[in-house]
Amino acid sequence: MKYIWWIPVVLLLIVMSCEKHDPTNPYDKDYQMDNILDFQATQLTDSSVRLTWRQNEDVLDYYLVEWAPREEHGYINVSHDTLDVSVTSYNVEGISTEYSYKSYICGFNDQNRTNPSSVTFQTTFAPISSFTVELQSTTSAELVWVHNCDYVSEYVLERRIAGGEFDTLTTVGGDIRSWLDTTLVPDQGYEYRIHARSLFNSSNTLTDDVLIVTPVPDDLDIEQVTLSSCLLTWDYTPNGFEDGIRISRRIEDAEWHRIAEISADAVEYTAESLEPGVNYTFRVYAYEGDYDWNYAEVGIEIQSNVDGFVFVPGGTYQMGDTHLAGDGDELPVHAVQISSFCMQATEVSIQDVIGVFNWALVNSLIYCDATTVTNTQGSVQELLDLDDEDCAIAFDGEELVFQANEYAHSADCPCIEITWYGAVAYCYYTSLLSMMTPCYDLTDWSCDFNAGGFRLPTEAEWEYAARGALDNPDYLYAGNDVCENVAWYNGNANGRTHDSNDLLSPVVQLYGGYMFNMSGNVWEWCWDWYGIDYYQTCDNQGTVVDPTGPYSGYYRVIRGGSWHDGAEDCRVSSRYYFYMYNSYNYVGFRMVRNME
Repeated sequence: MKYIWWIPVVLLLIVMSCEKHDPTNPYDKDYQMDNILDFQATQLTDSSVRLTWRQNEDVLDYYLVEWAPREEHGYINVSHDTLDVSVTSYNVEGISTEYSYKSYICGFNDQNRTNPSSVTFQTTFAPISSFTVELQSTTSAELVWVHNCDYVSEYVLERRIAGGEFDTLTTVGGDIRSWLDTTLVPDQGYEYRIHARSLFNSSNTLTDDVLIVTPVPDDLDIEQVTLSSCLLTWDYTPNGFEDGIRISRRIEDAEWHRIAEISADAVEYTAESLEPGVNYTFRVYAYEGDYDWNYAEVGIEIQSNVDGFVFVPGGTYQMGDTHLAGDGDELPVHAVQISSFCMQATEVSIQDVIGVFNWALVNSLIYCDATTVTNTQGSVQELLDLDDEDCAIAFDGEELVFQANEYAHSADCPCIEITWYGAVAYCYYTSLLSMMTPCYDLTDWSCDFNAGGFRLPTEAEWEYAARGALDNPDYLYAGNDVCENVAWYNGNANGRTHDSNDLLSPVVQLYGGYMFNMSGNVWEWCWDWYGIDYYQTCDNQGTVVDPTGPYSGYYRVIRGGSWHDGAEDCRVSSRYYFYMYNSYNYVGFRMVRNME
């Protein structure tokens, strides 16, 4: 039997045409379901939104929700979910801030449905509102940011050196709002960048930069102030991060060594214990912890003649009459070791004494009248014999003044008619005036040889310097074997003293510095008591170290000869003595001081 294909179709159409429809039944296909109203999208986080709608009583089976991102060629990657009819909201997760999304919702009753309702949305990542970098030191900076966002999983911090590429420094948790970078290098510029990240998105990026500039001491200068010290001065404005100022020193071409740490607001430093004839280089720089900042550098060669004093390097020599041309008290020749010291290049002048004693007078340390000058503290002694006609100093009722005479034509001539006490007192007052610790105690006129002030030389120091210290050619006189070449004595002095500008020649050279009139012009007071057999006592002890003379005696030693005496008294080994309370028109003095 031939199959007729159209018969079943006709029968189906007949059945369908006989079906009854109920327009009041929500399941009926002719039932007009109300649209879903108030379909909205609300952002919860950067990657999630909440879809909400008004409940539709016509929907009896389920809701169908669809959403998809829009790209260049339309919506792709459609996602969907079915929801119970009692639900009126739905959270969409995994949203990217890079795309705009569209969502649809329909309600279903079997095969009947509502018209779709739609909403378009795009999420944003809450921006970081501020980002600052604050220096905490020259090697650290604090990064601080403000971000009103509670869905950040982490912050990414990046850094680059000016002109370079950004590198990730670190990532920190979403609850962190500051971070300390402790890996900076001073005198470098840095740029920082920050952005936040969640599981799906990244926030905006903010940047800030910082330049670390470490101040350098400016106008660094150096000046020698004594034979063994120099003063460094500089300008410096602290930036608040430094711990202080460091001073480093190099001797000649040797290694650098740190010698001092001082406060950051210091603008000067005195370097001590230096040696004449040696080149020193100094660096001045701020520091923070173990890190030294940039430095300023300056150099100096220490001169051996500064402010009238000459450096005398220590050493050992043969003291006494090495030429066998003198008296018995110059023998035996014996070994003496002398420590380094500084000696005045010239004899103390009249003008020097007037200046210091007038200062002492103003400060009530001495008493003056027309006949004498005495000390007012300690054991009172006559210092200057003003009523001696040979004295070139007078008191005018208010102060001491110079008065020329046949023995002293200039205030630059060596001071005469000064007692041993006067010479000691001058050293004492000069030390006070120079803010040094005095060597002398005027109560008993004792000497502390370890103090830093001025004093008279010992007899051994005087002869050591007159011989040229380590550069010792064993001359008969100070600097020569011919007296008239180096000394004012009775053969050429014309019966008077001579000032420091009226010289035959520089007579003793030590490390580039000169000392004058060690032979001749005036005898010079020394510290020591005179002992006729003292040299034998020293010789019995072997090499004596820094001898200071006998413990007691009647006279004080004078050395060097004078304009009044013959050549034999001007020899470097010649010894003589006077009462310490007497004064003469051919006796003066010069000072020494210890090295710092």
